Amino acid sequence: MTGYQVGVTLGTRRGEAPFTIAEDELPPADRMVSVNSRATAVAWCEDEFENLRAACEQAAESGDPSIAWKLPAALRSFFQLSRPTVDWVTVSERALAVAEALQDERAQLVAVRDLTSANHYSGRYAASYEYGMRALELSQRLRVDEG
Repeated sequence: MTGYQVGVTLGTRRGEAPFTIAEDELPPADRMVSVNSRATAVAWCEDEFENLRAACEQAAESGDPSIAWKLPAALRSFFQLSRPTVDWVTVSERALAVAEALQDERAQLVAVRDLTSANHYSGRYAASYEYGMRALELSQRLRVDEG
């Protein structure tokens, strides 16, 4: 199962997902897990949380840079429903750093929006506001309504 599929199953995102996954980017079918409900997706994420967090870190440090910003974005719904903690802030900060290094403003927008939510859910309202203002500026420049 991919993080993207978990996010779709959890279904708390407004609008379309901020990225798509090409067929050749999917893992082999025998390495995917079937998730058919929100409860199953949350349980899977809880069971695999340390591995998911480590995968975000590894991708940011030495792996595929697109995974470094896409995986935290795909896990947004899980964080909202089950783990609105500093872990969400941390993986989103790493995602933003990667997006900035890639000079990918669309990826930056996704990461900044996640940081807006992550900081809000973690009670860091001033940081949430600052990221929200940055998201607004990027959204207007890119002419994107939701990311």
